Amino acid sequence: MDTTLEWFAAVTGLASVILTARRNILCWPVGIASVAAYLFFFARIKLYADSILQVFFLVTSFFGWWHWARGGEGHSAAPIRVLTFAHRVLTLAFVTAATVASGYLLRYHTDASFPFWDSLAAGLSIGAQVLLMRKALESWYLWIAVDLLSLGLYAAKAVWVTFGLYGIFLVLAIVGCIAWQRAFARGELL
Repeated sequence: MDTTLEWFAAVTGLASVILTARRNILCWPVGIASVAAYLFFFARIKLYADSILQVFFLVTSFFGWWHWARGGEGHSAAPIRVLTFAHRVLTLAFVTAATVASGYLLRYHTDASFPFWDSLAAGLSIGAQVLLMRKALESWYLWIAVDLLSLGLYAAKAVWVTFGLYGIFLVLAIVGCIAWQRAFARGELL
């Protein structure tokens, strides 16, 4: 299998996560390049939930880009925020419902590989992306879960470039979480 597309998606994805951990708004346009490449790559290897997820990421990246730049008070840069208990419960309920619905559809209506595992990673990713767009600290906890699940999924599919990338993503998610916690405690915006 030609891995050029996978490598491009991986390198731009890595750059995007590094920029995100640093709270650099350039994470959004770089991430857009990555998700566009992964959309086609995942479709090619029959990870349909991951492929569809890239469409979601593509659309929401534009909103995230805007919100980070202009979503704060008086259209200033948005601050890091922490979710209320109710928002955490709603996020968990959404991830659970999305996983079950997607897993069922993929299991019984496609030739998808690992439909429920793929759907759980996709559901968590959607939750994490929505929280990241809003600059919520909890997005990092979901990304850590996504990275752990994805490591097993990509190992099972033997897509080693992406597997390696998600190993790096896991480390970066932990580093990003710590950095955002510190920035939140100091009241920093970007």
